[in-house]
Amino acid sequence: GKNGSIGLTLGYRAAETYGGNFSFNLRRKKFGWLIDYSGLRNHNVHRMEMNRRSYEDGYVRTVNDQSDRENNTVQQNLNSVFEWRLSDRTILNVGFTGYRRKWSLTALATDDNHVAMDSTVITSMNIVESNIWKSATGAVGLKTKNKKKSEASFSLDYLYYHNDNPSTYDNDAFYEQQRMQESSRIDLKKDTPIRIFVAKADYVYSPSAAMSLELGVKVTTSSLDNNVLVRRLVEDVWTAD
Repeated sequence: GKNGSIGLTLGYRAAETYGGNFSFNLRRKKFGWLIDYSGLRNHNVHRMEMNRRSYEDGYVRTVNDQSDRENNTVQQNLNSVFEWRLSDRTILNVGFTGYRRKWSLTALATDDNHVAMDSTVITSMNIVESNIWKSATGAVGLKTKNKKKSEASFSLDYLYYHNDNPSTYDNDAFYEQQRMQESSRIDLKKDTPIRIFVAKADYVYSPSAAMSLELGVKVTTSSLDNNVLVRRLVEDVWTAD
């Protein structure tokens, strides 16, 4: 037979949230197939205000901070499995999964610092940042039985993970009494891919109900690269730190 479902999600907290999902399952005498997908977007707005006062050498120093941080998170999941009965004693399975999550931030932070009666510094930082996680897995498995005494299985799995974290920081400082302004810009990139491969074979022989022999072998390889680049804008030219 076959069956499926569809769902929707709607909500509101600090901002809107919406998403959807669906699944479909098909089953026949020789094969079966399942696919499932879901996606969700979550929008958040964070605001922080902080005021500080301190007394030093007859002067009341005040610092006023304000930060608006708007962020969005979009997450997606995909899963699919296929099963094929090659014979009464042999089954082949193929599976795939996918995942992606993107978190993006736009923030503006300002700081009004009255350092002394003749010294006020106003600073602001504009931040644009993303954090993107991605992964995918693929698997193939074969299982076969020889009459009732032995059973063999083989599987191959490949896993891929990737993290991308770019961000940009724009900094401005204004010295009110001196009428002087300073600016800087920093660009950061972080890229991390991970790859894993697994191969496995198992064999079970049971000459009687009281005795069995099990043999197996497994091979795993993995690799990881962590690439980080920090650059500053100097005289309109990006310079690596």
